[in-house]
Amino acid sequence: MVPLVQAIVELPKDMPSDVCRIWFIPEDTPYFYWLIPQSPTHGVLGLIGEHGQDIQGKLERFLQKQSLEPIEFQSAHVAKYTQWIPNHRKIGESNVYLVGDAAGHVKVTTAGGLVTGFWGALGVTEAILNGGSSSEFHLLRQELDRHKLIRRVLDNFTQKDYSRLLDLLTPSVKHSLSHFNRDESRKLLLNVVIKQPRLLLFGLRALLSR
Repeated sequence: MVPLVQAIVELPKDMPSDVCRIWFIPEDTPYFYWLIPQSPTHGVLGLIGEHGQDIQGKLERFLQKQSLEPIEFQSAHVAKYTQWIPNHRKIGESNVYLVGDAAGHVKVTTAGGLVTGFWGALGVTEAILNGGSSSEFHLLRQELDRHKLIRRVLDNFTQKDYSRLLDLLTPSVKHSLSHFNRDESRKLLLNVVIKQPRLLLFGLRALLSR
């Protein structure tokens, strides 16, 4: 589990209500700060941290830096995928399946689990219909493992690395990023590496740097 805290704020006057903003500040969090509109006038600004960090204090300082006044704070703990765990067990005459947060089906790149949670539910449906076997669970495990590998790379990133990464995003790479979503990581990674091979070398260097 990792801690999450966010605040409801009024959107900055220069921010459209159909656009999200992301800040990468590895000194504060290995993830990112986000500002996501939830109405034409308001949004949520937050971050995910690690245990032992004062993420409430980090958020309050960041709000001051952005000249944003918190209206309300919200906090939670989010499941963190570390490895695939068996999500089926026979209890008496019943078959019990775990999916979503209960099974750790959460992408550790973004700590998002909505799509992967439904993916796990699809796997349960397939397993019930096929007498226990499910190809969807195999595909979901591969997807979560790829995000785990990406997280290992990002955990080594410095502020300079993020700036360098943005410099490597050519128009063709940006096209791939707009065409494939983050829940299609295999297709996405393959396409961006073909269009910008230096991204592969850049990622390997970060992975092996620490």
